[in-house]
Amino acid sequence: MPVPPGWKDPSLPSGPSQKWQIKGPPRNESGPWSEYDNLIPGPHTRSLELVDGAAGAKDMSRYLMCPPGVVGFDLKARQWQMFDVACCDDVVFNRGAIDSLVMREERKSVIKSLVHRYTAVDAPAGGTQVPKPWTADFIKNKGEGQIFLLHGSPGVGKTYTAECIAEATRRPLLSLTCGDIGTNEVMAERTLSKWFRLAEIWGAVMLLDEADVFLEKRSISDLQRNSLVSVFLRIVEYYRGILFLTTNRVGQFDDAFISRIHTVIHYENFSNDEQDRIWTQFFKKLEKERRKDMRIDRSAWKYVFENKDLRKIEWNGRQIRNAFQTAVAFAEYRFLQLRPEDKEEGEKASLEDQDFAKVCEMTIAFQGYMTSIHGGDEAKRARLERIRDDKFKDGSGSV
Repeated sequence: MPVPPGWKDPSLPSGPSQKWQIKGPPRNESGPWSEYDNLIPGPHTRSLELVDGAAGAKDMSRYLMCPPGVVGFDLKARQWQMFDVACCDDVVFNRGAIDSLVMREERKSVIKSLVHRYTAVDAPAGGTQVPKPWTADFIKNKGEGQIFLLHGSPGVGKTYTAECIAEATRRPLLSLTCGDIGTNEVMAERTLSKWFRLAEIWGAVMLLDEADVFLEKRSISDLQRNSLVSVFLRIVEYYRGILFLTTNRVGQFDDAFISRIHTVIHYENFSNDEQDRIWTQFFKKLEKERRKDMRIDRSAWKYVFENKDLRKIEWNGRQIRNAFQTAVAFAEYRFLQLRPEDKEEGEKASLEDQDFAKVCEMTIAFQGYMTSIHGGDEAKRARLERIRDDKFKDGSGSV
């Protein structure tokens, strides 16, 4: 992201932001700045003034001399940096990512409809003016944002939801953690104000992952935590954008914050059918992306969908991803260990049942070990500590 207009002086107007996809070497010879690459003025050129139109500038031997770097914001590193313009290109958004999100369709519809209010363009192609989001608060600039609380056990798609929404709405995702903000109340207020203002200027989708530290219940004995929670509550109330908060400790939240949330979505643990959908997505992804290097044996499919030991495990999405990635690594290593004379011409690595069997065995052993130490599985411990209830089922059909 480039330096936003008006960033240094709050009184200056804020213009629309520009987004680029940053690529590494080799240089993009056909990029948007390629026509200015390696421009060398001729010996008789007296003026470097740019005339109207790129063609006129070339015909009259007049050049626009620009430095090769542009200041921008690295969304992953969350730092301002200098980027080579030759490696900048238009962002390619994966608008179909939300289709891979395993969630009830009515919940997806709720999120899309609420987010649309804040991401609709001012002048769409049809020419109809999109009205600004209506706010119910009588105090100006208060309560104008849309705050989502996504809660549930780990690995059920909370963070992935925010990532998919950013892709679907073609907005930058500003993802923060506790480490980006700090726990000192004075510094936290300054840092939060900075991040929230940047998100407003860019029209970004903001994600505060594992937001528990800012939202835990206040107590009489911990004044620093009380101050931190109060600072967060005040800043959030005046935020005018989209904010996703994720947590797996919703039972520890302060009551004052619950009233400031616009939409709460509970993520239940995946059913067997939902787990099968996730396994299938990874099989298809591997087949599409590694078709030239690897084949998927039928035994792998059969093991994943029929093996009793594997089916007993309550997999979450992150565990399935890690298990699949590990199984692929086993298959690749087994193929590399073959001697050249043992390989047939055109033979590829093969993902088989034995690869998933190794992963399943390790997973069962580790889960059994953890259950033995704590006297119960993660769901039981969370309920006893009043952190969350993984067995709760919403039978009303609502979000």
